[in-house]
Amino acid sequence: MRITSSAIASLSVTAESHVHRQLDARVERETLTLAVRSGGLESAGPIRITVSLPRLFGLVTRGSGQVVVDTLRDQSFGLSMPGAEDVTARSGRVVSGTLELSGSGDYVADTFHRVDARARLLGVGIARVGVLGQLQADENGPGILRVACGPRV
Repeated sequence: MRITSSAIASLSVTAESHVHRQLDARVERETLTLAVRSGGLESAGPIRITVSLPRLFGLVTRGSGQVVVDTLRDQSFGLSMPGAEDVTARSGRVVSGTLELSGSGDYVADTFHRVDARARLLGVGIARVGVLGQLQADENGPGILRVACGPRV
């Protein structure tokens, strides 16, 4: 899945035709939920999902796969990763951010800078974050936190 910034919100799924019938996409208030209907999801080919949004305040991932977040700017951003997915934030800057990594996925955002951040690692994944200001870190699991930009910890 790729998440991009755009003035207009949109969702695009490129996959085999039967995959479209297995996916459920809905918007409630300001929350977009993408889910697999009962029975699971099988595909012989790649599944490419692109979500374009004017603003992204948070992301919760469950399951497995890869999520790439392109540029985000000037906002608060929260991420919760209880599954086995990998999330990469390519670039951007937010005022404050939170990260909860409780599964086995990895989070790579060392070029995605937060002024202040809070990270909670409960799982076995690796988080690489870029922080310009203060970082509050809570590592209660075997996961690894790597920090770029030399924050006050």
